[in-house]
Amino acid sequence: MSVKVSIIVPVYNPGTDIEPGFASFLAQTMPQEELEIIYVDDGSTDDTPAWLARVAAEHLNVTLITIPNSGWPGRPRNVAIEAAKGEFVQFVDQDDRLAPDAMRRMYEMAARNGSDVVLGKVVSDFRPIHHPVFLVDRESCTVDDAPLHGSITPHKMFRTSFLRERGLRFPEGKWLREDQLFMTQAYLAEPKASILASYVCYYYWKRTTGVNNADAGDDFGESVRNLGAVVASVVERTEPGTRRDRFMARFFHAEFLGLTLTAARDLGLPEFLDWWRDGGVAELITEHHSEAVVARLGVLERVLLDLSRRADLGEFHRWCRFVASLRASARLGDFAWTADGAIALTVTGGFTYGPDRRPLTVIGRDGRTLLDPAILAEYGVSGVEADLTGCLAAAELDLRLRRREDRTQWSGDVVLTPGVPASDEPQPLALRGQAGIALEAAGARDRLGEGHWDFYLAVTALGVSREIRLGEHRAGDVAAKPRPALLGAPARPAIPYFTQADASGNLSVDIGRASKRLGDHLDGRPVRRIAGGLVLDALTTPGTAPERVRLVLTTASGRTVVPGTLCPAGGSVVLPVPRRWDAPSGTATLSVHLDGTGRRATVLGEVRVRGGRLDLSGFPDSGLVPAPAEAAAIRAAVRPVGSLPVRVAKRVLPRRLRSRVARLVRK
Repeated sequence: MSVKVSIIVPVYNPGTDIEPGFASFLAQTMPQEELEIIYVDDGSTDDTPAWLARVAAEHLNVTLITIPNSGWPGRPRNVAIEAAKGEFVQFVDQDDRLAPDAMRRMYEMAARNGSDVVLGKVVSDFRPIHHPVFLVDRESCTVDDAPLHGSITPHKMFRTSFLRERGLRFPEGKWLREDQLFMTQAYLAEPKASILASYVCYYYWKRTTGVNNADAGDDFGESVRNLGAVVASVVERTEPGTRRDRFMARFFHAEFLGLTLTAARDLGLPEFLDWWRDGGVAELITEHHSEAVVARLGVLERVLLDLSRRADLGEFHRWCRFVASLRASARLGDFAWTADGAIALTVTGGFTYGPDRRPLTVIGRDGRTLLDPAILAEYGVSGVEADLTGCLAAAELDLRLRRREDRTQWSGDVVLTPGVPASDEPQPLALRGQAGIALEAAGARDRLGEGHWDFYLAVTALGVSREIRLGEHRAGDVAAKPRPALLGAPARPAIPYFTQADASGNLSVDIGRASKRLGDHLDGRPVRRIAGGLVLDALTTPGTAPERVRLVLTTASGRTVVPGTLCPAGGSVVLPVPRRWDAPSGTATLSVHLDGTGRRATVLGEVRVRGGRLDLSGFPDSGLVPAPAEAAAIRAAVRPVGSLPVRVAKRVLPRRLRSRVARLVRK
């Protein structure tokens, strides 16, 4: 059988961080005989060579190549490209891992589209990922019609012949931006590309020992030189025009701006000016940022460019510190469930600045929106008017739901409400919108996995993007609005909650009882009556499957436990309740185990037993009218045998059948 994918892993002193990645390779749903795992050991000095030799001896599809230390991952990757037998190669760092179905899904997408490169969704626990690249699946795209240049790390699947025929290789030796140079050249070689955004493929993980290359320190001078080489590569491979401008704007926004802001934050003015003047930064800006590139930048970036060309760079340094101080602000205005089981939120986003986190304020003038001139004056910037009007028209709010356990992230839909200040009185910048995100399957995306999911709001405006947890700042009545839901098939609880009991908590949702219990979150919520049972204050959808629970009737003479079922009806949870019970007449307590019998039962209320029949009239009428199919399901959920108390079975059945009935009742 031919090899479909060669997984390439450059290795140097990873310690035990290499083991989870290898386990993820063995766990792939693609057959192991269709996978080749190539480890290139770059002269490791720890116990790694012995570990690699052992796994290569134990697994036929593992190839070990050992080379003298080269100091960086470029040469090991190049050696593996030459040695690979697979139709495709997948680059993986030694401390990262793949999702179980990643190679199968990515390969099949490439095969059906004839793709040269497949970008699989990436998540990271230590650095931001350019998420707009992974918003939707794209079966076939190019660098001109998709935001491929937003993802320039090499953790992708490439057609091996494409790399070899185009002569695409990584720079060797210490090269701080070796991935950017390689990816830029690969994109400009005009590959046919695909983007798999509906499945998390790659976990870009922080090392537990040592440091990642990305965290190896900021050598500002070398970073500028390497960035200059990347930019020169773009110029060499493009003609003047839209494609070149898009790449130049990307490198200014994502690379140069970040580098400059970090330098301004970490260096005092004299050191910063030395770096700026002697490191080639000024020349890089002057030579490659045309007016067409500038037009693609945000207003704060354009101010930076203007100030960088002045003789007095003190203003530029102060403005860099201002931009670096910007943080997102967010307010949660409302919470609601939609009928199809999505969470709908009203949100407001903006920015704060400075060490004391003051709101970024704007003014309205002549139909335009301007940055508050007082902020410019505060940072000693003169002769500049920051017109935000055009940038605000392109502003975005991005609702993000991120799983705490593994950083898997999905974005929701946000519709912004237009609005600009009408007066010249300063007021906080406020971007308002209606946001929503589905917890069950949406499009090609699977249902969200079990775990704790935290809500974030990303604010993108004025040329910067910042992210913040959502929920601490909220309208006064929002805290009482989240109620639990029972969703999907098989059914599982989705429990929205605030992370702190006081007003400082942020919004999260527990899916599948990661730590929250449905019973705890239904305690104290209203229980109402319906024909055949009770209505619990939790959401369901037409796609919610029934879930089995256990009913408990407690009387003065003891407890009786019978099986029960939670049924979806009219968007609510209905618990059918048997009418006949073997219990003495009088008052009793009706409870339900919603999270297994190992947990405390949730009390539904006091009931009356009259002549062996349960009287639910003490509960208020729900007014719920189930659809005919739902009503039939409620009736069917009360099974005569399944609801027969064990004590009655002992009286009327032969001894040989009692234990069987008891087991049925407990299920």
